[in-house]
Amino acid sequence: HEPFEWNTYSARLSIYFESKDYDNYLKTVNKMLERFGSSEELEGYRQKAEAWIANRDQKAMQSE
Repeated sequence: HEPFEWNTYSARLSIYFESKDYDNYLKTVNKMLERFGSSEELEGYRQKAEAWIANRDQKAMQSE
């Protein structure tokens, strides 16, 4: 894959992670999967993002 493009996506992931913007993190991972194809690394990112979102949503439901 193109290193510059990969690094651009990776930088976005870092920003989204830092700001706890897990929805955009997951969207970006999905774009990377489309662009670069499946890899163990990207599948791991996707699983983490889905777990963060599930955890966040569960906490939100408990506080209602």
